[in-house]
Amino acid sequence: MTNSRPRARRQDAPTRRSPANAVRTREQLLTFLERRSEPDLIGGCRLWSGAVSAKGYGQLEIVHLPFYQAHRASWWAHCGDIPAGLCVCHKCDIPRCINPAHLFLGTVTENNADRDRKGRYRHVHGVRHPLAKLSPDLVAFIRANHRPRDPEFGFKAMAQKLGVDPAVVASAYYGKTWRALEQVAEHRRVLDTLDAELRALTEPAKSEAA
Repeated sequence: MTNSRPRARRQDAPTRRSPANAVRTREQLLTFLERRSEPDLIGGCRLWSGAVSAKGYGQLEIVHLPFYQAHRASWWAHCGDIPAGLCVCHKCDIPRCINPAHLFLGTVTENNADRDRKGRYRHVHGVRHPLAKLSPDLVAFIRANHRPRDPEFGFKAMAQKLGVDPAVVASAYYGKTWRALEQVAEHRRVLDTLDAELRALTEPAKSEAA
């Protein structure tokens, strides 16, 4: 007959701890934010790669610090305390961005005025969309490197590396999402074709003149 009673934990046994719960100082928070974000080389943003809210703001839960939004935590870690009644606003209008150079302090009224002046969230596309899970760099990488059922560059493999669902990668690859990038790429292809045709027409003329 087996003993079904749970085994008592040794007093010196290590306890499981969330990485966020281990954060207690500004230096530890800086390291944590660095690991949970990635650079966007086009816009200079630092994009939060963890959970996001319905409006696209990075979310985190640190027991020892009074923050639940990643961009507010980034301001505190880099710039110091946030005065009562002030918001941490985005110059770049990208909610997931935690780059301190893209943040500024403002009142609720100033933040709302900045939103209205820029027309934020009206026909927003790409990385500016609050629920965007990829960046232009990642989309370009997916479209340039995807190979069907490849163990490294298939949809599932790439999705696992990026921490997103395979459907997100597939939609970006086939142009169901991030259509604006596809339009830009098509425009560039048209210009390159026209430029090649123009060179083909002018080079014989230059040869005859010579």
